[in-house]
Amino acid sequence: MSSESRNRREREWTHDKGERLRGPIEIFLNITLYLREDIIHVKLVIATALMAIARKVIVFDFTEIGHQHVLASSTVVLALGITYWLISKREDQREPEKE
Repeated sequence: MSSESRNRREREWTHDKGERLRGPIEIFLNITLYLREDIIHVKLVIATALMAIARKVIVFDFTEIGHQHVLASSTVVLALGITYWLISKREDQREPEKE
């Protein structure tokens, strides 16, 4: 086995290992945040969905997927982004009432 192919395998293994660890860490953080009382839970669910779709977009192989898939994914990202922004905006408007 050449050193170039060995280096490539090591990089792929390290990348895969990082991807496998990211999921459980995100789940742990989301559960921790979900148990807090000062966080709007819908906002957390939307943020989790945004993270999930972002991971999918990062690994897209544009040579194998069609333009419909890209358009559908971008529509989902846009809808989730607008939803998250609206929830954040509403949350910001409510903060002065608490004081």
